[in-house]
Amino acid sequence: EAQSVNLAFGKNATQSADMGRPFAAADGLAFKAVDGATDGSWNNGSVTSTACGVDATNECRGSTNPWWQVDLGGEFIVERLQIWNRTDCCSDRLDNYRIWVKGNIGNWEEYDTRLGAQRFSQQNPLTINGRKSARFV
Repeated sequence: EAQSVNLAFGKNATQSADMGRPFAAADGLAFKAVDGATDGSWNNGSVTSTACGVDATNECRGSTNPWWQVDLGGEFIVERLQIWNRTDCCSDRLDNYRIWVKGNIGNWEEYDTRLGAQRFSQQNPLTINGRKSARFV
């Protein structure tokens, strides 16, 4: 029987851009999504966020085509993904996303083509079942 293992824990994560002003340089960095903490509170320092695209009022408005990815360090058969969202506020920012995977070679492909562009549900974690060979998610 297959065991559930967090393949992403502590692995190299990157994102399209880091937060930027008015936030501190260490806020929202990509690695925070794979540190094992799932409480979803920004103030606890374990939440990632791509660049805000701050406007003249210093309001976070989102960025164009943001992405986040993790390198699992090797190719694995991935049968379940779990995504934890913010719990303190702003959970609606994780919207209109798709999940793509790529092996050591080949092209990116959607993890589950039935999903399409998704809005994050209030369920924490969001669990997505599938079966793909992947090194990058």
